Amino acid sequence: AMAGKQGLRRLTLTMCPEVTDKGLQALADLPELESLALEACWQVSPLGLRALGPALRHLHTLRVAECASLPDSALHALASLPALTALHLAGGHGLTTHGLA
Repeated sequence: AMAGKQGLRRLTLTMCPEVTDKGLQALADLPELESLALEACWQVSPLGLRALGPALRHLHTLRVAECASLPDSALHALASLPALTALHLAGGHGLTTHGLA
């Protein structure tokens, strides 16, 4: 569905409970993406977040607020995003101080 949209720079998928890890893998076709909002996308897991890293080299802003109970491993999955400068995690009920270390 994202074919032909390679120049897309911002994508908001707020309150999209049907977005899954497989859907996030499709975002690899958007190499110019700089800002991504996945707020209240309850099926997103660390596996889906890890899939973003290799392809989204320009992603600098990521919002994963209210994404159910993302565990600490979700933060480790984001380590492969080299340009990430802003991360919004409000309502991350599964995150602990161990994930921030």
